[in-house]
Amino acid sequence: MSTTATIPASPFNYRYRLHERLGSGGMGAVYRAQDILTGEEVALKRVISTAVTPPTPELKLALAREFQALAALRHPHIIAARDYGFDHTGQPFFTMELLPTAVPLTQAGQWQDTTGKVALLAQLLQALIYVHRHHIIHRDLKPGNVLVAGGAVKLLDFGLAALAGQSGDASGTLLYMAPELLRGAPVTAVSDLYAVGVLAYELLAGWHPFDPTSLDFIKNLLTQEPDFSYVDAPPELVAVVRRLLAKEPDGRYPHAAATLDALCTAVALPLPAETAVTRESFLQAAPFTGRSAELAQLLTRLQHAQAGQGNSVLVGGESGVGKSRLLNELRTQALVAGTAVLRGQARADGGPFHLWQELLPSLLLLAPPDEMETAVLAPLVPHIHRFSAAPIHPLPPLEPDKARTRLLLTITGLLHRAAQKQPLLLLLEDLHWADDASLELLQWLLRDLEKQPCLILAAYRLGERPSLPTDLPTMSHLRLPRLPAAAIAELSQAMLGTHGRQPALLTFLEQQTEGNTFFIVEVMRALAEEAGRLDHIPQAQLPAHIFPQGIQDVVQRRLKRVGEQHQPLLRLAAIAGRQLDLHVLTFVAGDLSPATNDVDEWLTVCANALILERPDGSLHWQFSHDKLREGLLADLLPAEKAALHRQIGLGMETLYAAHLAPYYGDLAAHFQGAGMAEKEITYRQRAAAQAQAAYANETALAHYGRLLALLTDPAARAEVLLALGTVLKLTGHWQEAEARFESATHLAQQTADPWLQARCFRDAGNLRRSQGDYPSALRWLAEAQNLLAAEKPSRSSRIVSLLVDVLVEIGNVYQQQGAYEAARPYLQLALEQAETANDRAAIALVWHNLGSNNYMQGHYHSAQIYYEKALAVRQELDDKPGCANAYNNLGNIAFRLGDYDAAQKQYATSLELRQQMGDVWGAAASLNNLGIVPYHRQDYETARRYWEEALAVRRTLGDEWAISQTVDNLALIARVQGRYAEALQLSDEGIHRRRQLDDKQGLAIATGNRARLLADMDDLPAAESLYRESLSLSQEIEDRRGIVYCLIGLADVYRRQGAKEVTRPYQLILLAQRLLAEMEAHMEQDEQELAGLVLAQAEQELDTAVRAAARAEVETMSLAEFF
Repeated sequence: MSTTATIPASPFNYRYRLHERLGSGGMGAVYRAQDILTGEEVALKRVISTAVTPPTPELKLALAREFQALAALRHPHIIAARDYGFDHTGQPFFTMELLPTAVPLTQAGQWQDTTGKVALLAQLLQALIYVHRHHIIHRDLKPGNVLVAGGAVKLLDFGLAALAGQSGDASGTLLYMAPELLRGAPVTAVSDLYAVGVLAYELLAGWHPFDPTSLDFIKNLLTQEPDFSYVDAPPELVAVVRRLLAKEPDGRYPHAAATLDALCTAVALPLPAETAVTRESFLQAAPFTGRSAELAQLLTRLQHAQAGQGNSVLVGGESGVGKSRLLNELRTQALVAGTAVLRGQARADGGPFHLWQELLPSLLLLAPPDEMETAVLAPLVPHIHRFSAAPIHPLPPLEPDKARTRLLLTITGLLHRAAQKQPLLLLLEDLHWADDASLELLQWLLRDLEKQPCLILAAYRLGERPSLPTDLPTMSHLRLPRLPAAAIAELSQAMLGTHGRQPALLTFLEQQTEGNTFFIVEVMRALAEEAGRLDHIPQAQLPAHIFPQGIQDVVQRRLKRVGEQHQPLLRLAAIAGRQLDLHVLTFVAGDLSPATNDVDEWLTVCANALILERPDGSLHWQFSHDKLREGLLADLLPAEKAALHRQIGLGMETLYAAHLAPYYGDLAAHFQGAGMAEKEITYRQRAAAQAQAAYANETALAHYGRLLALLTDPAARAEVLLALGTVLKLTGHWQEAEARFESATHLAQQTADPWLQARCFRDAGNLRRSQGDYPSALRWLAEAQNLLAAEKPSRSSRIVSLLVDVLVEIGNVYQQQGAYEAARPYLQLALEQAETANDRAAIALVWHNLGSNNYMQGHYHSAQIYYEKALAVRQELDDKPGCANAYNNLGNIAFRLGDYDAAQKQYATSLELRQQMGDVWGAAASLNNLGIVPYHRQDYETARRYWEEALAVRRTLGDEWAISQTVDNLALIARVQGRYAEALQLSDEGIHRRRQLDDKQGLAIATGNRARLLADMDDLPAAESLYRESLSLSQEIEDRRGIVYCLIGLADVYRRQGAKEVTRPYQLILLAQRLLAEMEAHMEQDEQELAGLVLAQAEQELDTAVRAAARAEVETMSLAEFF
């Protein structure tokens, strides 16, 4: 064994950590490797082509398909193939089961008697029966490829000579090569039997039938009979070996099964029990048929993605029509083309983001995450330390919506990074079962997919979720119809040869299957069982109906191919779900009898019966068709189902006790099925809260709805109704939310819990505020305030905390209407309550709101004091989100007070904190604000860079309000740089978005900026009209800073229009100055320029007395009087 090879420091193909080399030869080298994804040790073979270097695309495709066939094999005497692909140089590799203690066949047989040696040969022949019936010839049987571990023969490396590009030519090791191969005949299964004969001779005689050192070795092999006198065995056994070593293929046994029969008969051994092998070599090898047009379309899209033009396709079709086969074919071609393939699988009753959980570990290996990304993904990826070298730190807290955004952007960013390294193909199966959170992530990926080298292909079942094409409008829709008559004929011929095109048979297939691929294969299987052989089908009498009960007959026929001893595990697996969790099944199998709890043997039997499969690229086994699982469930009695659910639920609860969060939904479902109401309630509550926090709203609604059916206590039901109302409000179902809040209120009033009752009133008030129904909002909130205030003097901390929250909410209602003075008393009262209870977090919250209240009225110094107080407490509490907000708001004040350096410093600190927390939403706000200072310093390029970066993030987030704000800012730069057409376009977008949002303050700013743009373009009448509109809006919401901007703008317009009364624009500037003085604020740079022109004109055209009179009049005049 050689251990001197150089091992790459980084993981091979991102997934495998190579260790020592176990062996090498003309076909390549084998390494011991660790599969980082599964944690298993495997043998990894790097296949090196000597015929073609590098492999041609055609050869690579043939290699991939051969690997695909080998990976599908499952037999106790065949080394299990696990994975295959191509490395960065295009060379193929595959992984297989590692046998650290295995020895070659001839070495294992040295200490065996004749019966023991024959038993080893019998195991080898069993493996050959299996692979030959799967239409695979080994080509290179030799002791090193027939290993023995623990008494069990393991066959490996079959078919690889052809894989290296040598096809049907002579291949393999010369010592074990059949004579006809040396004469140029094609390789056949009988060629493998000759090699078995050589191995049998070596086992029984102790050496090779011919002297390999002789110069006449090849001549002797072709012409001479071996000396069988050296074979230490009964004559009957010698006769078997003699026949295997016949020079002509016709002289040998016709197949491995006949050889096995003769071998066992020769030594009076019973024939070994054969594993489930039938006619699957033809049925499973049926070619990819009838989808050439669809495949060509997807291959074109794959080529576009590889060129950096990402796109997506939604593939819909009925059950069994061939969606998975189409995806697998594209996966094969993608691997050949050097594309990384990641697979996600949705399942019924899956938790938030479950569609993506299988592919996330692979993604982390493709794009190694940093510390923040690792912390964000840790709750979704169990054992994330295996896939990320970054240390795992506690995640900085964020508000729920910002935390969700952080998660979505983290996964999106990792996928983009991975795609930049290597083009990506994402295969998402059974999308009809995907939860809301999973679909939301998909929608985020689709936003700028066209810029990424990535193709997303998602399959769903028609009829299960017909709204998917509408829900995902940017995805192209490809509907898979049933196979047409020509494709059915092609598939039939592939299975039966030319007789497969008999008209009567084709008519029968069309009538019985209507072109459903799953049914076609099953009908062929049933016909073959009736006729005795596949090739007898064309001569057999066709029945009127093959499956009178339709799919039920198909399912039951398939399930009966698994013995009774394997049914208990199969029933457990069916209860557990379509995708198998082998850890759980192995754990609960311990409760079964020894005859039925061998999970490995069970997997082998069920895989050979085509009931279970491990799809290419997947880490998990699953039912090959969900109808099979449904058939198993349909046969179970209610009591049987309940017992099985109990086994699975308790097993999961025990096995995953340290990390239950990903399984809350599954546990709730199993305990529901088991009739264990208390446990179901526990996990249903956790699953509901988890889904709500992840904004998986439909999933949350389903969980809360089930809880209502379980709970009888009024207080518990009220809690659920409050949660339901909150989710319905988030999804825009206002009336339904209102009904839930009212029901919660009625139930809460049946309790003696004022805290619960007040929460109901508060949530109802909050709903009305969101609807803009401010009077109703104030009535509900007043009810809550009065109820909580009446609890003196025995108030608990939660009563005080809720009272503070209610008072702040009342303040928000007034402030949302622009009634800042009306809001102040409630905020002051909230502060008193918080200080009385010494609730530091509540104190900081109220100070912050008081700061905002003063800021909106232009009381900047007062606002600064409140914000600084809030910042000090939040620093004390290590409240990073609160600190970031405080720094941002202090930056706003510094800017308003003209201290640009201080403003820039505060904004930068806020940005740094938000980036540390992964608060992309907040970071975009800080970037936007960082652009304001250079803009006012006339450093327009720096300002533009900040704002374009902020806009890119905000468009990704889909934050309409924030997009409007940054679009308005970019319009300002376009205006001052004289790019008026661009400025008008951006201004149009900003105003349109503001109107859509009914954002009065934003609309006031946007229309004021538009007025300034039109004034610069000399459209003074339009400018005046928009300034007046902006002024009216600013007055309505009491935005004094906005009023000042409009006053200065109107003064400039009147000046330029040549107003007869020069006093009018002069007084507008004086009024603006008076308001600024009251706010302790200053004019911005462009305002100073406009005001300066008006004041200069007044100095020139008005004498001192007139100007003094005008100033005196402004001191006492209100804005309403002026206009």
